[in-house]
Amino acid sequence: RTVTSQKLVFVAAELMMALSLWFLLWRRGRSPLWIAAYAWHPLAILEIAGSGHSDALGMAWLWAGLAAWEARFRLGAAMAWAAAFLSKFLSLALVPWWWFHQAVNDRRWLCLFLGLAFLPIALYPHEWSALVSSLSAMTARTSSNASLYLLLATGFSQARWVPLVALGLLGLWLAWWAKREADPVRYLFGALTAAALLSPALHPWYVVWLIPFLCFWRVPAVMALTATAV
Repeated sequence: RTVTSQKLVFVAAELMMALSLWFLLWRRGRSPLWIAAYAWHPLAILEIAGSGHSDALGMAWLWAGLAAWEARFRLGAAMAWAAAFLSKFLSLALVPWWWFHQAVNDRRWLCLFLGLAFLPIALYPHEWSALVSSLSAMTARTSSNASLYLLLATGFSQARWVPLVALGLLGLWLAWWAKREADPVRYLFGALTAAALLSPALHPWYVVWLIPFLCFWRVPAVMALTATAV
């Protein structure tokens, strides 16, 4: 196993994501050339092909699930989003949107997603402790490119409350945004942007998650964030 072979796996995942982006752009009547907004973005090239961050796997499965959902292939979406969760847990943000915008009989696919996502953790409990440890280490940092999180920290004398407040605010935003936005792509754009703003640590490879959405909407603030993170 070499560093190059590892990077090739992640670049292959990016190619899978590009196919999903192409399909979504085509289904929505947009030019597939907008894929260049991601493929040619310096930050994506630097962090995935350059640095070999595994976030490419989570992103690829997340967008594969969005493509499957667009094609009304609910089983494929549930399986892809479960794989995304097992790569990076951000696909869990889809749960409130799925709950509010699907009929009761369609929620069986939500149950399947949650079952597939948490079954490996149930079978291997030490993986759960690793996940909790990862989250604890992340919330322990309060000055790693944070923005709104730092503002929250100035208002509390007890630092241990800040992660809970940030998590609570994110939960409230996700619930409100899920009720308001029916489009899963647009919903995820708002959800992941809010998570980035409220995160105690915002590394450049976290910002890469926002870049694919620029294929659909050119939001100046997000464009500036992804550009300056380089």
